[in-house]
Order: sequence, then C-alpha cells, then structure tokens
Amino acid sequence: MRVLEPLGRLAIPCAIALLALAVAGCARTQALAVNAKTFVSAGKSASVTVPVSAAATLPLPKRPSSSTPLPISTMPSSAAGGRIEAQIEAIRRSQDGSRVADFPVGAYQGKNVIIIQVESLNGFLINKKYGGKEITPNINKLIKESWYWPNAYSETGMGNTADAEFIVNTSLYAPQGQAVPVKYENRVLPALPRMLRDVGYYTFTLHTNNVMYWNRKQLYKGLGFNRYYDRAFYHGADRMGGFGSSDEETFKRGFKLLTDLEASGTPFYSQIITVSAHDPYIGTPEKRRPVKTPKDLAGSLMGKYISAESYSDMAIGKFVANLKTTGLWDNSIIVIYGDHTAMLHNTLTGKDAIGAKKLLGRSYGLVDRQRIPLVVHVPGQTAPVLREDVAGQVDIMPTVTDMLGVDLSQVPHMGRSLFVASNSLVPLNAYLRGGSFLNNAVLFMPAKGSKATSVLKVADGRAASASASDKADLKRVQKLVSISDHWVMSLKKFRGGKKGWIPDRAARAAAKPYGFLQAGMG
Repeated sequence: MRVLEPLGRLAIPCAIALLALAVAGCARTQALAVNAKTFVSAGKSASVTVPVSAAATLPLPKRPSSSTPLPISTMPSSAAGGRIEAQIEAIRRSQDGSRVADFPVGAYQGKNVIIIQVESLNGFLINKKYGGKEITPNINKLIKESWYWPNAYSETGMGNTADAEFIVNTSLYAPQGQAVPVKYENRVLPALPRMLRDVGYYTFTLHTNNVMYWNRKQLYKGLGFNRYYDRAFYHGADRMGGFGSSDEETFKRGFKLLTDLEASGTPFYSQIITVSAHDPYIGTPEKRRPVKTPKDLAGSLMGKYISAESYSDMAIGKFVANLKTTGLWDNSIIVIYGDHTAMLHNTLTGKDAIGAKKLLGRSYGLVDRQRIPLVVHVPGQTAPVLREDVAGQVDIMPTVTDMLGVDLSQVPHMGRSLFVASNSLVPLNAYLRGGSFLNNAVLFMPAKGSKATSVLKVADGRAASASASDKADLKRVQKLVSISDHWVMSLKKFRGGKKGWIPDRAARAAAKPYGFLQAGMG
C-alpha cells in the first residue's frame, strides 16, 4: 500500500480531498512508500517545535490505526517539489545505471535507522595501523559485514558538523560562503526525520554539546525531528574537554533510548553525533586512548588525531556489541560516516606530513582532505561489499530511503541511491575554490582569477587532464548548486526561536547580515 505523506501549514491554492491512511496497527513491515502529495486535513496542523530536551521521560508516539490519519506535515506541495525534482533528475541522471544491490527497493521497510556521524573521521585511518596497532579496529570489523565506500566525501561548508547533519538528512547542498544554520535557519525542510516522523517513526538526535551551538535548535526544528537530546540530557556525566560528555556516555544513553523504543514496538530514526575526537584532539585523556599518541609524532596535530580517533572507534565498538546482544542489530539499518576534514590545511608539513605519508603510502593532498569513510550495514548482512565509486554525504538520504521504500519523486534531492551504479557527482563548497567537484575519476577545480583549472586523480592525487566529460560535469554541478540553494530559500519559514551561537570567527563574520552576532562554547 502506498502511504501518501500529508502537507500542512502552507498556503495551498486549492483544497484537495481528505486522505485516509491505512497502516496496520503494529506491523513493522508496513510499506513506507512516501511521497509529497498535498491534501487538506480537518485536523490541526502539527507543531514544528521540538520538545524540551531535558524532560525526564521519553514520549512515545502511538502506532496509527487503520482509521487514524498521520499528523499534518509541513512538506512543500507535490506540484512544486515534483517539478523541481524532475528538473534535477534531467541534469543529475541519478537513475541512469544498473542496480548493484541483491535486494530490491523497500526490502527493509519498517526497520529502524541508526545513523552515526563521527567527529573528524577521515578515510586515511581506516584499515590502517600505526606503530603496529590498528587505529580503528571496530570500524574495520564492521566493514567486514557491511557495504563500504572508501571514496566517500564530506560536502560541508562553513558550518562543518552542523552542515553535515543538514546534508545527510536533506540530500541538499550546503550554501557557498555561509553556514547552513545561518543562511537556512527557520526553513521547513523536506528532510528524512520529517518524512519518517509522518509515517509513524520516532525521530531524534543526540549531541552532547549545548543545542544553541551552531544554532542547532533551529536546525533541528527545520529538519523535523520529534526531539533532540543535548548537554542537559547528560547532566555532565563523564565530561571530556569543552564539548560535553564522552562518546562512551553518548552511546550508553543512546542505547537505553533505543532499547526502550524497540520494546514499545515503535520504529525509530536516530542520528547520533560523536564529539570526543574534536580538534585540537586534546579532550580525551591519554590513558583512555587505545592507541597512544605515537612518540614519533609527539606534539603534532596528526599524532593527537590518530589516538583521539582510536577512542571514538572503541566507543562505537562497545555500542555495536550492545546492539548485537539485543534484537536491535537484526532490526536496524546502521550508517556510519565522518562529518568533515580532520586537518586544518590543504597541505601538511612537518610531523603532520610524515604521519599522513605513513598512513597513505604517499604525500597527503587535496583529494585526501575531505575523503571520509561511509559504512552501511543492512539487517542480516554477514559478508562485505566494497564499492569504490565516489560518494558524497548528499547520497546518504536517498540510499536510506531506497532501503525503506520511501518514494522521493516529489522531493527535490541532489544525491543518488548508492545501490544504483549511476554517475558520481559530488560538489565541494568549502576548502577549495568555488565550483570544485568530484566525479568517479577526478577532483576538478575550475579556473578562478589568476588560478588555472586544476584536475587531480581521485585515486592518488596526481595531476590529470580535463576531459570533455569533466567539463560537462562542471556545467551540471553549477546548475545543481544553484537549484539547491534557490529551492531551500523558497521554502516556508517557521516562526520563533532564539538565534544560537556561531563559534567560528569567519563564519560569524559572514553571518552578521543575518543577525548572528554571538559567539559561545556552550
């Protein structure tokens, strides 16, 4: 059965007939084919506000009966969304390829979704040793029973971690020269949390910092989460550095929330944000790092980074082990990826360069800075699947909806399901000159000012020549980036909400025209 996703709180030119939703009471395998068709409900519009994060109990939604319509959504109308998505697909061609998965679209309808965004996790640590010791043994082990994309890329802008949360949940691009929670604040976004919430999922996110940091409180409203959990939820337990409780504490409390939801029969979508491996990588006590800071890299950012990330990997390993002791492991889709670059510059020097070369087997370069791991485990999977095509964070949302059977034909999105071997196209809106992008072969950086066009091979960073296909991809990227920004800026705004903190100096300066003047660390 197709479930039509309702839209409300928008000015709709004409009333459309009421929609009756048939959903089996507690059947977790109910089809979730969702689209953005519009209708008018006799009920009240659901609020887009997020409940207070520090409440003592977890409110669980009731599974809708066959006679109960879903809460009113705030998705844009299908007429606008469908037209724009058709325009995107004509340029993007995300469906032009064979299916590489041995399961059909919608094979995991009704399953839970657990997305883990790992602070600063870059690809050059995965399946690597330093000083004879594995840096990320737990993620390496998970890769052996999951789908793995070693050539995935972060697409964040000035908002870094918060930008990644937006990109992954919307499959839209971060704005150029601005942070997502600044330029796109208060926009009602057609996002994964909102879509799944409206078909009976409970959707929430966990982050140990203050929700005002990077204006996340407004961002989470825009994305449509039922709830967020921030610093107040952790009560200062096992605090590490200036960003809040440890990754172990995050996963410990997150696991309790997930088991409570599983016991209730409520399917959930959970996004867990780690923070312990945040630069400058000094928050985690040395004694709690499985891989100690290498002596040959003492005093370097790279040395501290390697050991800090080994701690986050250990916390992830404990969490996965806990999932496997319950039915959660067999009933959940698991997605793990890095949020953004770990290093502070496009080129490295001194011990940082030495450490990177030992890990990569070559010098660190522009193709490495935003390369992140992407791991997807599906229920019942026991064997690895390696995919070496280039992927972006923008591809995660359509990959998840592919597994759940959610129809995105009326929802504008820039990514592709990674279970379809269509062409890779990943714009990079920060750290490199404007208009830079990746396809399966190269990193393409267009000419700008006195700088000539530069093309580097994705595989090893060596110089390459621009092909006719690369130049055509540049034109496609420019069109898509423009469409993405115009689409978001056309979306309805929700009212209210205090502006949060913009901690980065450059991002704060850029945010002044939008009224963001504060800085803070929570």
